[in-house]
Amino acid sequence: KTDIQALKILFFAEKFAQKNNLQNDINLQGILYRIGYILWDFDMPNLSIKYLQKSLETKKTNYSDSLIALNAIGINYQKLNDYQNSMKYFDIVSTLSKKGKSNIFNAVVLGNAAVTLHKMGEQNKAFAYATQDKEMCFREKLWSNAVGALHTLIRIEIKQNHLENAKILLDSLDNVVLKTDEKHFISKKRQKEAAFLYHQALKNHEKSLGFYREFVTFDSLAQEYANKNKISELQLAAEVRIYQQEMDEKEKNKQFINILFVISVLLLLILMVLAGIYAYKKIKKIENNKKIIENINKTQAQEIATLKQQIFSQLADIKQNNKNLQAIILPEINVKQDLTEIEKDIELANPRENLAKENLDFDTENINVKEEDLQFLREFNLTKKEQWSVFKVSFLKVYPNFERKIIAKMGEVSNAELRLMMLQKLGLDSNEISQMLLISANSVRTGKYRLYKKLGLSSAEELDNFL
Repeated sequence: KTDIQALKILFFAEKFAQKNNLQNDINLQGILYRIGYILWDFDMPNLSIKYLQKSLETKKTNYSDSLIALNAIGINYQKLNDYQNSMKYFDIVSTLSKKGKSNIFNAVVLGNAAVTLHKMGEQNKAFAYATQDKEMCFREKLWSNAVGALHTLIRIEIKQNHLENAKILLDSLDNVVLKTDEKHFISKKRQKEAAFLYHQALKNHEKSLGFYREFVTFDSLAQEYANKNKISELQLAAEVRIYQQEMDEKEKNKQFINILFVISVLLLLILMVLAGIYAYKKIKKIENNKKIIENINKTQAQEIATLKQQIFSQLADIKQNNKNLQAIILPEINVKQDLTEIEKDIELANPRENLAKENLDFDTENINVKEEDLQFLREFNLTKKEQWSVFKVSFLKVYPNFERKIIAKMGEVSNAELRLMMLQKLGLDSNEISQMLLISANSVRTGKYRLYKKLGLSSAEELDNFL
């Protein structure tokens, strides 16, 4: 059903290859031999031979394509009843098959040659060729090809009046036909024709007439199937011209689309350049404004510094002139002394909760922590392993006794556990920790859960209290 469409595409491919000088860059032989093969199927042997021979003359050839082309030429000459040329090509392809050790293909060729030899009257040679073909087909389970080989052998045996041998072969043919496709009318046609010839040789006219009628039925079906694929050269040329016009139109449309694409790209590039120029001017303007503001700030800072100096100078004069101001001395804050007093107050207020001295020492560290140090740690990038050691050193500068006291409380801890407790100490939640470590929030929550179990805690609040 699609042979005509395939031919149009193949003709277009051939013209395209010649037009663009691609004969050495693509498998032109494959295109030409396929054209020849479809033309053979269209029952145009002369035109088919022309393209098959052209395929053999191409600069770039393929072994298997050449074998198929040579075999098809032999079959075309067989159709034309030119048996000498038919055998000439079958002999060439048989020699090449043996050389390339393509035994299966050689057996198929011998089967085709057997038909030519039978028509030429060389029955013994034809019988030998057909027997080899049959054995290969049985071995490879090529049942429709086996039908052809058996059909040829039966005809030869009947021709030589070996009717007993013909009967054995006919029984084998009946079994093989059962294994072929039901719609393979040619196989059934050959089966009925062989039976008709056999019973005709036996002079059993009633049976022979019955098989002849069946043969005519299947021959009609086979002809009907074949006629669907038959086409005149004029119709073929017209179909190809229409297809060529369609392809030319598509090519024009494609070129138009390509031109539109190029124009669109150029317009986009122009817009990008204009946007770049605009952005550059904007940035330069912002930079200029920034410089102006910096100069103003610098001038104001100098003025403020001058004013401060004047104020300090005036204060010094006032202090010098006023003895009462000189007598004012602010008391120094003694954090350690205050903490000792706080500790005593806590012990008096909560006699059951005897806070350890080391906890108060730890709180002393907390009092001295600067907010900018904490902010630096909270914004630290821990996505790479080598950054962990830098973070740890920076953290222990802020909380010097943290790791020692954790180990004293818990025993040995892993880097992952220590890192999680340090980040929790900094007041980060699970989402913030996950972003900092580039892991999922679920992984962070799982790590915290394991810490709860290890420390005997049940919530993040208890963990914060512990830390």
